[in-house]
Amino acid sequence: MSDKKERSIANQEKTVDSEVDSKKAFSLLFVPEILAEICEYVESPKELYSLSAVCRKLRDLLWSNSIMTQKIWRDSRFRLEDKKTQPPKGMSEQQYIWLKHMGVSCQYCRSTSTMKNKWEFKRLCCEECVQKKTTSRSELLKKKIPEELLSCLPYAQTISHFTNDVFFPIHHGSLDDSCYYWTDDVYAILAEYNELNENNKKAWLEKRQTATNEYIAYINEIKSREQNELIVDIFKKFLA
Repeated sequence: MSDKKERSIANQEKTVDSEVDSKKAFSLLFVPEILAEICEYVESPKELYSLSAVCRKLRDLLWSNSIMTQKIWRDSRFRLEDKKTQPPKGMSEQQYIWLKHMGVSCQYCRSTSTMKNKWEFKRLCCEECVQKKTTSRSELLKKKIPEELLSCLPYAQTISHFTNDVFFPIHHGSLDDSCYYWTDDVYAILAEYNELNENNKKAWLEKRQTATNEYIAYINEIKSREQNELIVDIFKKFLA
């Protein structure tokens, strides 16, 4: 065999070995413990979102609700905000980060105009979609939606008040036509309620109402904090 042919074969073997090593290295990304270590060097949630878009396996890992995955996202979030802040109960780190830091377009029509973070509905959407997808309390009652079910859902007050620039706290007890509910959520909870055994409905209502009251207290805290941050920013610009 000629030296030229031997060198060609040797180069081909090196190429194959290199490809095998690359595949092995890439496969290690799918080991959760190793992925967690790698993500310690990720500087922001934005980079995690980019990593999750590399392939389906990484997306499945990084979008799971496992304890390890939630820690990965939480650690990345702590690089952006105070470590004392936490997502509301029942909301994943991924959803919280998207709502608070990452989302730039309406999740329904993809519009980037008149965007508002609707903490009440756990959604990021434009004013037009909010108008289309919410129903007033009075209209829901006319449609025979049980009043006790509405107390199991958070609501926003007066569509024109939907803004992150002004703080409008939510208070149970002051329910009127200015209260709007996310329509799909109303009918989803109605379907769930109707599936229940009559003996279980009272306990279910109490549990859901307690969870809703806790969430309302949480988003009022968020809105108050956002208002304070806005006031500080205004003074900084004024004094600059």
